Parts: sequence; structure tokens; C-alpha cells
Amino acid sequence: PGEVVVETQDGEYEIREVDARSLGAVSEAAEEIEARNPAVEEAGPNYRYRTQFVPDDEWFDFQPANPELPQGQYWLRAIRAPGAWNDSRGDGVKIGVVDTGWQLDHPDLVSKVAGQRDFVADPPDDEAEGYDYHGTSVAGVAAAQTDDGEGVASVGFNARFVMAKACTKTCRTVDIAEATDWLAREQGVKIINLSFGALYADDSPPDAILGDAIQRAQKAGALVVASA
Repeated sequence: PGEVVVETQDGEYEIREVDARSLGAVSEAAEEIEARNPAVEEAGPNYRYRTQFVPDDEWFDFQPANPELPQGQYWLRAIRAPGAWNDSRGDGVKIGVVDTGWQLDHPDLVSKVAGQRDFVADPPDDEAEGYDYHGTSVAGVAAAQTDDGEGVASVGFNARFVMAKACTKTCRTVDIAEATDWLAREQGVKIINLSFGALYADDSPPDAILGDAIQRAQKAGALVVASA
């Protein structure tokens, strides 16, 4: 605020103080300076920039012995997550994960869980212990502890996750629908992730029960994301 950078026709740069605080007012002042003085090649606000954040997690930039293999978490760069982290790191966000549960003592996740429930158990259990690695992996992609020198970096690394275990080797409609309702209605989750695909044939009728549960979640304000 209050500074205009002037580039002269000689290729020199100088800062000029102006009585303006907002970006629009500083820009107008720069235009006036440029218009009044033919020796000025260009004038504009003295913008501030930040370097791109790079987490120090060991797998983020892991270099495999075989150079033909993907380097570290290449997909985070593919979706341009490092640039997005300058704007948001997921503070205050809860991500609902409908999956196979999670490793309850995982060092990258244990401080990031905001709730959990096992809908496969009868009756439902308040601990969603992992059936396999899948739910742990998905929760890690979403919200693993990041910039802690170990493990992986996550997309929303200041976010927390709520694990709704609805799957073992397969997932059933009844468990998925209950889990989705619980996340949207009782946990107030605004992002729900469903990382599974249908086993039924292409000509089967759609799953109306699951469709209703997803629509209820959407009406409650949740973004529902499915793998494809």
C-alpha cells in the first residue's frame, strides 16, 4: 500500500510514495504517473508475493531407485496442491470418509480424527478399526498430518477426518447409506468421500437407496465426492 514501482525507459526501477492505500487507488496513481511522464516505461503497484510452500514429509519428494517410477506424491503436484496451500490448508474443515476404517494408532492420522463409527459391526461400534489399508490411505490423502518430517503430505493438511466404516472386502448399500446419513445429519460434515465402485452390471437399475442418502447429504449442504 502507498507504493508505486516505476520502470524508466533506461531500464531502471524506483519506488514512488503515493497517498493511496487500496489496490485500486494505487493502480490509478500508477496510471497517472505513467501518463504524466514520457520517461516512464511502465508503472504499477508494488505487489507482494510468497514462495510456494513445500512440506518436508519424507514421501512428498521421494526419489525412487528406478527413475521411470513416479517420484513421491506426484499427484499432489499434478492437481497443483502446493499453489492452493498458499490460499487454504483446510483449517476448520471436516472430511467424512466412508470406507474400510483406519489404523487407530497411525502416527500421521491419530491427531487428525474428528469422529468415527463402525457401521459394519452389529450393533455399530464407536471405533472404526481398519479392515485393510484402504480407509487409512484415503484418510491420509485427505487429512494426514503434514510438514512433520515423516510419512505423507495430504491435500487438506489442517483438515480433520471423520471415519464412517461401511466396507470390508465389499460395501453394502445399507451400511453406506447409514454412514452417509450419519456424517451429514449428526456430524455436520460438509465434504463426504466415497472411494468405491459398483459391482453390479451396467444394465442393473440404479441404487435408489444410496441415491436418496446422497441427495439428503447434498440438501444438508455437503459436497459428495465419488471415485471414478
